[in-house]
Amino acid sequence: MLVILDSDHTRQHVAAELEYYAPLVTQGSYIIATDGVMKDIAEVPRAQPQWKVDNPFMAANDLPRATRSSCTGNRRGSPTMARLPKM
Repeated sequence: MLVILDSDHTRQHVAAELEYYAPLVTQGSYIIATDGVMKDIAEVPRAQPQWKVDNPFMAANDLPRATRSSCTGNRRGSPTMARLPKM
């Protein structure tokens, strides 16, 4: 199964989505939270300074280690992907 999260990109919202979908995702499947790169562009024009800490990448990294088997981003930090073990 593949779940792609691409709605509200706040840390709190993405954390809630990860918590909601995690029990539905089978072992070896993926949940991808898009736009993890927000943390890297917080200082560009039209960006928001809070993106440095309020972003999907931080929400995925907040998952307890027991809940996730990996949490990665590409070299730019996006997408953020958590591979969840079966609950």
